[in-house]
Amino acid sequence: MRLWICLLMFMGMTATGFAAGLDNLTLDSYLGQVRGGNKAAQAAAGLSEAGGLKAAERSVILSPSLFVNYSVSRDHKPTSNPTMMGSATDVDSMSYGISQLTPFGLAGKLGVTTNHVVIDGASSQFLPLADYYETRPQLEISQSLWKNGFGRETRAQLDIVEGQALLAKHSEKLKEKFLMAEAEGTYWRLALAREALSAQRESYNRAVKMREWSAGRVKLSLADRADFLQSDAAVKGRELELQIATDEEQAAARQFNSLRGIASEKVSESLNKLTVDAIGKIPDPDRAGPREDVLVARQVEVLSKAAAKLAREKYAPQVDLFATYAGNGRDATAGQSSKDALAIKNPTRVYGVKLNIPLGVPAVMDQQRGADMEARASELTRERKEFDEEREWEGLKDSLGDSRRRLDLATNMEVVQKEKYEYEKARQSKGRSTLFQVLMFEQDYAQAQLNRIRMKADYMRIVAQMKTFGGN
Repeated sequence: MRLWICLLMFMGMTATGFAAGLDNLTLDSYLGQVRGGNKAAQAAAGLSEAGGLKAAERSVILSPSLFVNYSVSRDHKPTSNPTMMGSATDVDSMSYGISQLTPFGLAGKLGVTTNHVVIDGASSQFLPLADYYETRPQLEISQSLWKNGFGRETRAQLDIVEGQALLAKHSEKLKEKFLMAEAEGTYWRLALAREALSAQRESYNRAVKMREWSAGRVKLSLADRADFLQSDAAVKGRELELQIATDEEQAAARQFNSLRGIASEKVSESLNKLTVDAIGKIPDPDRAGPREDVLVARQVEVLSKAAAKLAREKYAPQVDLFATYAGNGRDATAGQSSKDALAIKNPTRVYGVKLNIPLGVPAVMDQQRGADMEARASELTRERKEFDEEREWEGLKDSLGDSRRRLDLATNMEVVQKEKYEYEKARQSKGRSTLFQVLMFEQDYAQAQLNRIRMKADYMRIVAQMKTFGGN
């Protein structure tokens, strides 16, 4: 066991010396490796960006649309009088124009339809124009007054389209932030695990030296065997603590590599030293508006309220005004047909109203109340999420200050424990103290070292959590 510990110490010192000769891996560089090598991070970033881009669908729905239709009809069904009415009708038809939906419920379409009609076998006396062109420019408008009154349903549908995209954007962005916070915590976990391993190794070496010194005194009959057994027990305790520190360093290294997409338990790069002075120079993270979990709750509220509007509009009475105005041109030549149509010589006017009223009023009212209750619940959830986020931020700020004070106290305690241990060791070498006292003081000093490292880890954990709020 002792040989194994010595070999482990040698390998650790060799690895430390080797790592010192490599390029230092900074926190920013490591986070860049995580973004580039972690598939989950890449997916979250890509999905977040995709959600932002898909939110533009709202504008697409309201944008004008160009439509073009072309059809060919060859009708050879028999007529009641083939000699007079012909034996076949061939029609080549094309329609084109622009349509648009507005957010206030007005739908419009402006287009032109052109037909080339050829009637085979028709009598010129019965049908003088058997090969002709028809041109029909037409404007159609429709305005909803009750159901989807002035665009309520349309705007709700637009809110759902945009809200679903933004919901995905904020959700994936939050995943990315938490993953980066985990990566930052893992970086400092490994850096501090290495520092703790070094401290445990030093403690083990001190215990070995005291055991050797005690063994020499026992051989010279200058000390009782109990002193040797006590120092040997201290070495065994340090071996266990060293093994625990080694296991923690290996676990931290495994997670460190896993987050950047490397299947290995060895991290050859050296990491930044996290000294107390370096921590003191780290600015407190600030807050850049609401975090994405609040934005998610807000989008859920938007979706719920939009769904409630759709539910109210779905079975509302339909009252729509509509109107159509068209020109008509017919001639043996396409040019003259178009000219006559655009001159509106033979206009067609159609206007009216559409009415459709559901009769299951009680069921409709229950359905609407249920949708309203869901919308209200989403509003309460959003308010609670905003409250929780505010409390969380204030709690983290307080925790950061408390952690800093604990770190300062732990640092001062380490200085005092080291001085106490060294002074007691000097007294013991002069025969003015006992080995037991020195071992106890050395253990106090080792615990103070580990306590300072734990306080640094706690401080950096809080800093990483605060960065999820979007600040520096």
